[in-house]
Order: sequence, then C-alpha cells, then structure tokens
Amino acid sequence: MAVEDKAYKDFFKSSVRAPRQGTYERLIAQHLIAAVSSNPLKKIRLICEVAMIVDLAKLKINEDEIETLYRTTLSFIKTRHYRFGSNHYCFMSFPFEINEDNYIRYIKPWRTRSNELRYYPLFPNPSSHFHQGNFNAEKDKIVNDIKKLKYWDQFFWITQRARLTDLCYTELENMFIAWAIPQALKLFIKVAKVVSPDVYSNVLSTMTKSEESIKDVVV
Repeated sequence: MAVEDKAYKDFFKSSVRAPRQGTYERLIAQHLIAAVSSNPLKKIRLICEVAMIVDLAKLKINEDEIETLYRTTLSFIKTRHYRFGSNHYCFMSFPFEINEDNYIRYIKPWRTRSNELRYYPLFPNPSSHFHQGNFNAEKDKIVNDIKKLKYWDQFFWITQRARLTDLCYTELENMFIAWAIPQALKLFIKVAKVVSPDVYSNVLSTMTKSEESIKDVVV
C-alpha cells in the first residue's frame, strides 16, 4: 500500500483515539449500520473503509486482503455505462497498474470460470459514408488483434477499451460479489467487536430518527 495511504490512516487513527473513544466507536458503528442496508458493492466498500481504520493486528485482519477487496470493488463501482442505439455497453476502470501480477491478485481469485467476454468491437459511424464491407473488415481486424493478446491483457483490453456488453459486465459483477461478500461479512464481524452494544444502540436510534425526519419532510 502507498506510503501516503498508510500515513493518512495512522493520522486518522491517532486523531480518534481516547479520550474521544466514543467518537471513534460511533464512526465505526455508522459505517457498519449503513453497510447492512446497502447494495452489495456499496456494502463491501463501506466495510473495507471502516476496516482500514481499526487495529488490524489486534483483530487479526490481513491488510492486503482488504486492499484487494476494496480496489476491485471500486473497479465495478466506477464503471461507466453508455448506449449506442439499442446497444448497451460499458467501460471499466481499474485503480491499479495493468499487468499480469495484478490480474492474478485482483481478478483471478473471483473469476472462477473463464466466461466469454462479449463486446462490441466497432460501431458504424453514422456521420460518414457507411460501407458494410469496410466495416466488417475493420471489425474483424480488431477481433483478431484482441485474440492475439495474452489472457490477462485480453481481459483488461476488452473491459477497459472494447465496449463490454452490459450483460457480460453483469456476469462479471455477480461473480465478484459471490466471491467477495463472504469475505466482507467476516470482516464485518471482526470490526463490529470494536463497538460496544450501547454505542450501537445509540447510533442506530439516532440514524433511524434522522431517516424518519427526512421522510416526514418529503411526504
């Protein structure tokens, strides 16, 4: 992990330790309570973020595992979705260097089956003179060039640059969630031990009242 990230976490932990321990516990409780009702990707993100500020050694939490979960989750959350006519596609973005080692670390563990990566190699340009033969030839060239890439480079090229279909993206997301949620819930249980039952109850009561007040205003 980057030195800057570690320095920030060390500063944050020192700033919320006793005598303001209640503030520290409340912050953790708020993240955990919010995670319970969040969608799967946000749930994983919230649990990882709060896990980054606790005493990892004391709770026997592996920092590398948190980083792997967190960075991969961000890859899905930050995906950009587009539409061309009736075609829905997307581009993923990865917060780590693109190489084989990082494919093995961030992608391979949850991509348990090598599903075919479906994508749109090329869309016709409606503003130019359309020629079906030229279009097919150019599309075939793109497909053949991608097939020549190494397995890990092919994955990143298609997901980042080749207009991955929304259906294929959903398959990848589901594979990741099925792998990541059990790990995130184990983290949840470990981090939850930091917060006393009284603090949980107080924070939950406060958050519930705040939600009810917002609903009253909206209604």
